[in-house]
Amino acid sequence: CGPTMAPSDAVGRNEAATLGVSVNTDTSKDPADGVDRLLGCVRADAKDQTTCRTAVVALERFFSERLCRGDLRVAPTTPATTRFGEQYKAFIRRLCAILADEIVADEDAGDARARRSRASDGASDAAAAAVSPRTQVLALRAVMELARSEQPGKFNNEMYERALRAMVTGGAFSPEMLGALTGRYLRCHDVRHYTYAAVGRMADEFRRDSGAAAAAGDKRRRDDSRDDAEGDQDIARNLYDVLVGCPPDFTDYAGSGACASSAPATQSATKMKKSADADADDDAGEDFE
Repeated sequence: CGPTMAPSDAVGRNEAATLGVSVNTDTSKDPADGVDRLLGCVRADAKDQTTCRTAVVALERFFSERLCRGDLRVAPTTPATTRFGEQYKAFIRRLCAILADEIVADEDAGDARARRSRASDGASDAAAAAVSPRTQVLALRAVMELARSEQPGKFNNEMYERALRAMVTGGAFSPEMLGALTGRYLRCHDVRHYTYAAVGRMADEFRRDSGAAAAAGDKRRRDDSRDDAEGDQDIARNLYDVLVGCPPDFTDYAGSGACASSAPATQSATKMKKSADADADDDAGEDFE
């Protein structure tokens, strides 16, 4: 069975900060219970978004350290390592739910039509989520760091696509989240490559789903066609925004192709300073402890 997590409102801001320090530094205690309590704070509908962000920072550090050590890359051999593996999976699910702005207990964010169906059927919880864009940006940062840490020298493109799918099909594809994606991550050629592939797959899936639903022509589809069409248009716009946000040149590549000929391989001192200043501003804005 999965981890048992405390309700988000059961842990206050100060307690979350204390738990974050404890699970990452106190080697005299088993951190599993503290991790469970922090997981309960990672929710799109958290009453205190600062508590949620504090928990995300603490858990990202906790799991990144164990990924880098290889603790989560091998088959679990003890109850403790099995529990950490389940907690890690729950953390990824909850991060994706924040990106999709959906309230889930411990499940995947689902797709756009499933969310709209739950909302139209009176699932008030599905319509009540209102996550802060600042929290979404931090959740994206945590996903990207974990995707980088899972295997040395290898980026987990499946985890990234899962997060990207939650973003574009969710109900809160904010300018802040798009700006973080395009300004920080799409500059890297591997992330951009996986982005093109993921957007292509999602576009094909939505095209097939829409065609199949139109061909079926059942009464429920006709009744819901307007809502579904509007939702599909939102997803199409989001996918388009991601593609438009891809910079024209790879800033981390200094080869001999078009990228290299259109821009110097080495950035000027002024350009590097501006980039460093921007990164410093971002880092300062994401310190939630």
